[in-house]
Amino acid sequence: MDLIGESCVVCKKVFEDGDDIVVCPDCGSPHHRACYKELGHCGNQELHSQGGVWQRKLPKTPLRMPTDETVCPVCRSSNKSGSDVCSHCGARLLTDKPVNIDGTSAQYLGFDPEEDMGGATLKEVSDFVAVNTIYYIPIFKRIKDLGVKASLNISCFLFPPLYFANRRMWLWTILSSLAMVLLALPATVSMLVGDALENGANLFSIALAEYVYANRTILNGLMTVSNALDVIMRTVFCLFGNYMYFQFALRQLRRMKKGRRVGAPPSEVISAAGGVRPLNMLLSLLVLGAFSIAGVYGSIIFIELLKLMFTT
Repeated sequence: MDLIGESCVVCKKVFEDGDDIVVCPDCGSPHHRACYKELGHCGNQELHSQGGVWQRKLPKTPLRMPTDETVCPVCRSSNKSGSDVCSHCGARLLTDKPVNIDGTSAQYLGFDPEEDMGGATLKEVSDFVAVNTIYYIPIFKRIKDLGVKASLNISCFLFPPLYFANRRMWLWTILSSLAMVLLALPATVSMLVGDALENGANLFSIALAEYVYANRTILNGLMTVSNALDVIMRTVFCLFGNYMYFQFALRQLRRMKKGRRVGAPPSEVISAAGGVRPLNMLLSLLVLGAFSIAGVYGSIIFIELLKLMFTT
């Protein structure tokens, strides 16, 4: 048994590498051999009278699997040897404190619910997130403890406005919707011009469609640039969407606490202010639609102005 880091039950000194250690054959209590000989018996007689056995503290190093992988003391997932943080739940793998995963601790994945996350406790952040905390809390802990801001959020890549709206991040909903519309305009204009040339004037007049077609090299270049910028934008949101949500949650919680005269807001109030709102995704589609209509008609007016400037 590896007893390095434990202490002798007689002299209370911590065992170090090279110490001559013996254990009581009845209760398993560890002693320095010299301490045991000097005392003449086990130094844990109280344990004998209770019929118990000696229990060691949580080892300073995590459990090791036969493949030399590290087992997380919180979620029991295996990690590469030498890892400091669990890749699954974000818990620290090197700790001197025993981990309790029952009751309240289990609700917060073994983390301390009263830990300050940056102006709000982990419990308050968890109450604000409300839905899918098992995904967000380890990520937020990694951001706070290690400063790692990047993590994958596929929803933010596929359709950023829907994600931000569902999480009540209206500023980012509007900004991402506006960016998506602007970056999609060259392709939309190209499609409408092609339709006008094939099927007759619709939104674009024949003359304006022919003007755009004559300058299609410029339009194609804009489409290429816009498509590249769209992928870059989505990638940035994908990598930093969780960090943006964490900062948003902290700002909202600090604002709520600042507005109260006594104490922190109760969990019900925090959960009501956060969580998800699927109906907001429908509203974000309406916003996106309004921006799209405005963008198309704005493009027509802009192209008309260009045509007047360069043909007169």
